[in-house]
Amino acid sequence: MVKNNPPRSAILHIGTEKTGTKSIQLVLTRRRKELAELGFWYPRALGDTNHTELAIYAAPENCSDLLELGQFDEIQCVRSLAEEMASIPPHVRVVIFSNEHCHSRLITTDHVRKLRSLLAPYFETITVILYLRRQDDMAVSCFSTRLRCGHSDFDILPYIPQMRQSDPDRSQANLEDAFSYYFDYERLLDRYASVFGDQFVKPRIYEPSSLEAGNVTSDFLTTCGLPPSLSDGLEVTHRAIPADGQRFIVALNGYLADPNCALDRRSSKSLHETCLAILEARLSGSPVLPTRDEARSFYAQFTAINEQVRIKWFPERTTLFSETFHQYPESVQAHEGSPHESVIRASVIIIEDLLRRIERFDTSKSWRFTAPMRALLLATHRFPAATFFARLRNKLRQRRTMQTSYTKGT
Repeated sequence: MVKNNPPRSAILHIGTEKTGTKSIQLVLTRRRKELAELGFWYPRALGDTNHTELAIYAAPENCSDLLELGQFDEIQCVRSLAEEMASIPPHVRVVIFSNEHCHSRLITTDHVRKLRSLLAPYFETITVILYLRRQDDMAVSCFSTRLRCGHSDFDILPYIPQMRQSDPDRSQANLEDAFSYYFDYERLLDRYASVFGDQFVKPRIYEPSSLEAGNVTSDFLTTCGLPPSLSDGLEVTHRAIPADGQRFIVALNGYLADPNCALDRRSSKSLHETCLAILEARLSGSPVLPTRDEARSFYAQFTAINEQVRIKWFPERTTLFSETFHQYPESVQAHEGSPHESVIRASVIIIEDLLRRIERFDTSKSWRFTAPMRALLLATHRFPAATFFARLRNKLRQRRTMQTSYTKGT
């Protein structure tokens, strides 16, 4: 530990992914003042809400998609952390770090060692907290994330060709074989335990019956020694994309990934995010789920691994997870119409929503507020921008004229 600093300990929360990490991070971010008063600190140096730079520092080759500006300055990262650690008030005794990518991107023991080397100089002890979710539940939740990230396949439960490869330490692992280790909790725990020590790794089971007050934020706060009341009023709700929306996003992702797509990267991202936001707000219904037998078959791949985790980390439990599968349908879900019709229904909702937004803009004061800017553009002959406003106005007028004519005709 760095000299002249008061003795401190750290809590390193590494997810796992799809276990309410965003809810935990929201509480830690919004309650920074209260945490400081209680002798806890949630740093800003490695990310304001999510400490993404932990994963980027430890495994940069696996984190290119996490870089907002396309580059990462390792020296600056180390310097920023050092400066913040030096500025922490003397009464603070516990510093909390949180990043779920430390589960998915740090796939070798060397990665974990590098992560520890970043934090160890400042703390007497580092305790790793992580939540384990039953693998089929995690896979179903991951499917929505994969759609949001641009995947265009409809395989809810991913194919895992090899659960165990010959390299016991995974020193040659990379993200191309991600699913062969993503759900392997035995090796995940072993990686962190071999670096931080068994006594400093605290796995928790992500099931309501196993969580304090039935939710992960209360459980995490209690595990850290904090009052669960800190999470009051900060609940995060996540809606799964309904079936029609899922099929539309799969089709959209395939179109945007086509080399012949006319949209640039920035426009594609904007279109994708807009469509997702509308579908989440406007659609109702349940997402597509695997059948009960499919879920059981997927989960069966991990029973031996889970049993080893239970024996070592949860000997008081009869099974690592609850093994009921009633949440899945017995047979393939019968959705209205074909996938093609699902895409059309979702498309109509998106178009309708966008038209309403345009109409609200046209009838609001916003149009009048932009009049000076449009006049200036016309006066200075900046035709592309001026033409855009003119065309938008004309289209709205034409649309109202057509609606009026149709109404009179009927």
